Amino acid sequence: MTSIYTSPPRLTRHVSNHHAAQGEAEYVERHAPEIGRDALTSAPRWQPIETAPRDGTFILAYTKATLEERWMGMANRPFAIKHMGRTTASGLDLGWSLFPGMGVGDDWFEGWMPLPAAPEAEGGEDA
Repeated sequence: MTSIYTSPPRLTRHVSNHHAAQGEAEYVERHAPEIGRDALTSAPRWQPIETAPRDGTFILAYTKATLEERWMGMANRPFAIKHMGRTTASGLDLGWSLFPGMGVGDDWFEGWMPLPAAPEAEGGEDA
């Protein structure tokens, strides 16, 4: 099984493979003026799901490539999720809210990263 820590998701993999011949440093130098050097060199990295915030903050998480057969339609995909931050009276962790009505455990995810900042509204003010 391939991990996202050694092989990033599809879009990142495409960019990496496409520019592997020129090397990362040359790619940054070539594209920094159009994209912005900081965006290329300080992009968030995938982190283990165990390190994700569990306070209701939405994050970007990537599901594992191998889920139970009935859930394979949701395998190997990114989702914006949040941890419910609650447990039942018996101590059961309510887990991650994948979408309304469906909570899942850490075992569903390869990793996570913070969501990007919201776009600014026209005129430069926050939306």
